Amino acid sequence: ALPIYSQWARDISEYCTIVTMDDMDNEYAVIEGYSGDCTELAIIPSTYDGVPVTLIRENAFKKSTLTAIVIPENIKTIEEYAFLDANNLTIIYCEIAKPSDAADDWIPDGWDVDWKIHCDAEVEWGYQINK
Repeated sequence: ALPIYSQWARDISEYCTIVTMDDMDNEYAVIEGYSGDCTELAIIPSTYDGVPVTLIRENAFKKSTLTAIVIPENIKTIEEYAFLDANNLTIIYCEIAKPSDAADDWIPDGWDVDWKIHCDAEVEWGYQINK
């Protein structure tokens, strides 16, 4: 695969509905929705106001116009239908590396098995953006 350079990609923070949560002194941020019209490579933010983004909610990118997206390594949970009917999405670059002995349908612990149902995008695991 070709390398991706950060200057080629667009941070979509301003188009995301992001909230911060506090769970027993463990602060984290959650992407609850996306309302942009980005058609270029988009990067899900790894932090929001200095807090790590660790969760993508159900339907967050439903029917989005995105064509390619980067999911940072610190995303620990993706709920079901997060990319439901995101029909323009052709590639999802995940910074999380897939274990070499993992099955073809492997997903990280904490990700719902239906995280990209009705979304035909290819997933490339272990992809790193060149800064």
